Amino acid sequence: MVKKPPHLDLPIIGWKEQVDLPDLGIKDVHVKIDTGATTSAIHAEVEEVFSDKGIQLVRFTVKYGTLQAPKEKSVEAELLEYRRVKSSNGHYSRRPVVLTHASIGGLVWAIELTLANRETMGMPMLLGRQSLKNRFLVDPAKTYLLSERPGRKKTVKIKKKKKKTRKKSSKKLNSDS
Repeated sequence: MVKKPPHLDLPIIGWKEQVDLPDLGIKDVHVKIDTGATTSAIHAEVEEVFSDKGIQLVRFTVKYGTLQAPKEKSVEAELLEYRRVKSSNGHYSRRPVVLTHASIGGLVWAIELTLANRETMGMPMLLGRQSLKNRFLVDPAKTYLLSERPGRKKTVKIKKKKKKTRKKSSKKLNSDS
């Protein structure tokens, strides 16, 4: 009996999904699955970094949603660190990093999330390799495999059974008998 490699038992996601961030109280963020990026990032404006009882916190506004229905939410999270990150255009920046949980298709796991200005990007959030490693396989030809496509509700199609109809006999009754 041939054993399947463990990575083949992982759930498959598309290159676009919707993610919830339950620790931040945020649902339905459109996310690009980016295996070329090391860390994950979300479109956020940092308002303030402050200490509370010896813990360093960051207050920021997350901007997500669609052009037709933009959303934003102000949240606070513990500041994990500042990290030097190389953007897609090759420039380096120093970004705050928070630790939070992500959820797709009922799966929940911890991720490190950098806070960045992504307003010129197509998606408000991206999930990088660190967040995906040993959790998912990515099908780059598909979208929304584990989450709902934005603006559409998943409906269950029920196949209706065909009614059995009796075919009328084409034989004519012979009344001469």
